[in-house]
Amino acid sequence: MSGGVDVFLVISAYLLTGSIDRALSGGGFSLTARYARTFSRLLPAALLVLVVTAVASLIILPRSAWLELLRQVAATALLVQNMELAGAGLAYGAAGSGASPLQHYWSLSVQGQFLLLWPLLALAVAGLRSLARRPWSTRAFGIVTGALIVASFGYAVFLAGIDQSVAYYSFPARFWELGAGAALALLLARHRAHPRWGGPLAWAGVALILSSGFVVDGGDTFPGPWALWPVLGTLALLAGSESGGAEDAGLTRILRLRPITWLADVAYPLYLWHWPILVLYLQWRGQDQVGVLGAAAILVASVALSWLTQRRFVDPIARAAERVGAPARPGRVVAALVGASLVVAGVAGGGAVLEQQRSDAALAVDTDPEQHPGALELTVGAHGPWIARPAPAAEFAQADTPDIYHAGCVQDWRDAPGSGEVLVCLDAPGTRTVVLSGGSHAVQFYPALRAVADAQGWQLLVVDKDGCRLAAPDPELERRDSCAQWNEGALDTILGLDPDVVVTVGTETRSESGAEGAEHVYDGQVEVWRRLSDAGVPVVALRDTPRFPFFVPDCLLETGDETACGRPRDEVYAARFPLLDRVDLPARVVPIDLSDAICAPERCAPVVGNVLVYRDQSHLTATYAATLAEALAQALSSSLPELWTRR
Repeated sequence: MSGGVDVFLVISAYLLTGSIDRALSGGGFSLTARYARTFSRLLPAALLVLVVTAVASLIILPRSAWLELLRQVAATALLVQNMELAGAGLAYGAAGSGASPLQHYWSLSVQGQFLLLWPLLALAVAGLRSLARRPWSTRAFGIVTGALIVASFGYAVFLAGIDQSVAYYSFPARFWELGAGAALALLLARHRAHPRWGGPLAWAGVALILSSGFVVDGGDTFPGPWALWPVLGTLALLAGSESGGAEDAGLTRILRLRPITWLADVAYPLYLWHWPILVLYLQWRGQDQVGVLGAAAILVASVALSWLTQRRFVDPIARAAERVGAPARPGRVVAALVGASLVVAGVAGGGAVLEQQRSDAALAVDTDPEQHPGALELTVGAHGPWIARPAPAAEFAQADTPDIYHAGCVQDWRDAPGSGEVLVCLDAPGTRTVVLSGGSHAVQFYPALRAVADAQGWQLLVVDKDGCRLAAPDPELERRDSCAQWNEGALDTILGLDPDVVVTVGTETRSESGAEGAEHVYDGQVEVWRRLSDAGVPVVALRDTPRFPFFVPDCLLETGDETACGRPRDEVYAARFPLLDRVDLPARVVPIDLSDAICAPERCAPVVGNVLVYRDQSHLTATYAATLAEALAQALSSSLPELWTRR
C-alpha cells in the first residue's frame, strides 16, 4: 500500500524521540542501553529473514543476479540498502528482469540510520546546553528538529525534481517524515489535543492513511509534497490517540480487538517476509503477476512465517537475554548485534568479491575467432561444430559492455547536477576523425567501430550520454531534462571537433510492435542530421538492434533453450529498413543496415556463431559487437569510400 512505509517511519521516530526526551529530562539516558534496546527489537528478525532470503535467492534466481544479490545482502546487513539501491539505479541498463527480493529493506536502512544518528544528535544538544550550564530542553530540541525538517523537505522537493528514483531512497530526503514524528513527540510532551477533538482527529488520520494508497502513487511522487498525505494522517492518528479522545470515539476499542492486536504483534516480521516470498514466487513460477490462488498461498506463508519468527525466534532471544541479565549489560548486546551483522555482511561481501572476480576473469579471456566467429556465421557462413562454450557466459553477459565505459567519459543517463555537460572521449590523432554519438544503442557498436578505426588509422572520438539520442526537440521523443540540456551543447561540440563523419543510431526498434511499426525514425534526429549535413559532415545512421520483452541472458540461464529465447525477425524489425523510405533525409546521411549480421532472415537468435548476442533485452554484448567489424567496414567502404582515401 502506498504510504505504508511512511506511516512506519513516522511512528518509529515518534516512539524513539519520546523515549529519548523522557530519559534526558530525567537525567537517566545511556546511549549504549538505547542502542541495545532499539536494535535488539529490529535486527534479530531482520537478519534471520535476510539470511533465509539470500539462500533461497541463490537457489531460485539465475546466476546473473548473484553479484547484485550478494551486494544487497551485505548492504542490508550494514543498514545501507537504500544507498545500494540508489546506486544500482544509477547504472543505465542495470538491475535485471525482476525486482530484488531485498528491495523492501531500504526502509529498514533509512530507519536504522535514523535510530543510530538521532540519539547522537540529542546527546549533542544536551552537551551544548550542559556547557552553557543549562538543563535539557525539549523546546530547544524541537527547534533543532524543526530546522532539520524544513531543510530535508526542501531537499526532497529539489532532489525529486532532478531524479525521483534517487530521492525515494535518500535518507536526507526522507528525514522530514521521520522528523515529523519526532516533532510531534516533542510537542505532545508539552501540549495535548483536547479529548473532545481527539476522536475526530484520530479517525481523520485513519481515513488519510487508508486512502493514501488509492489517491497517491508513492513510487512516482514520494518523498515529495504528496508524502504529506500519509504523514499528516499518521500525525493526526497519534495526536488523537494521545489525547484520550480515541477511546470515546470507538477507535481504541476496535484497535484492541484480538485479531488486530495479534496482527500488530507480527506486523514487523510480516513486513520482512511478504516481499521476498512474493518476488521469489514470481521468479520461480516465471510470472509477472500472481493469481488468486498464488496470492492466497503467499499470504498464508507470510503470516505463518511471521508468527514462527516472532514466537520461535524473536521472543526466545528476548527471554534468553533477560535470563543472562542483558538489560544490565547493554554493551554485550550491542557487541553481539554488531558482530552478527558484520558476519552476514562479511560473508555476503566476500561472495560478491569472488563473483566479481569470476566475472572479470571470464570476460578478460580473449575469444578464439575460429570457435567464436559471431556475426561471421551470418555474413560469410562460418559454421561449427563448436567445441568451446558460447561466449560470453550468460551469467556474466550483462557486464560485457564496451570498454569505453571504463574511461569515465560517457555521460550518465540520469538527471543530476552536471549530467547535462557534454563530455568527449579522446583518442590519438589519426588520418580521419570519426565521432560516435547517440546513446547506448549507438555506443554498443563501439567495439566494431574501434576495430575499423584501428585498422585504418582513424581517430575515434565518443560524444555520448546514455539513454539520450542525438536529436532536436521532438514531441514523440521522451527524454529527461539533462538529455535536453546535453543536446543543447552536443552538436556544437561535435562540429568543433571537425569530424569527417558522425556515426549514430538511426532508428528505434520496439519489441511490443508488429512488423509494420517495429521501427521508428524520429524527426528530431533527422533535424540534427540536417544541420550536420549542411555543415558538410556525413552522418552514418545505423539500424537499431532488436528489443526483446525479456532479458536474453536470464532466459538462457532459466530455460537453456535458445529457440525459446529468440524471436521471429518480423516481430522485432520492420520488413524494410525505414530510413530507405524516408524522403526527407539530408543528402549526406548514409543509412547502414547491419541487421543481416545480427539476425537470420527469419529469426533473431540469442546465440550466433557461438557468441551470445545480447547482454540484456536490447544491447549487444561487446564480444558480439566486435565480430561486426568486418560487416561494418564493408558497409562504410562502399558507402563512404572517401574515408579510405588518406589526406
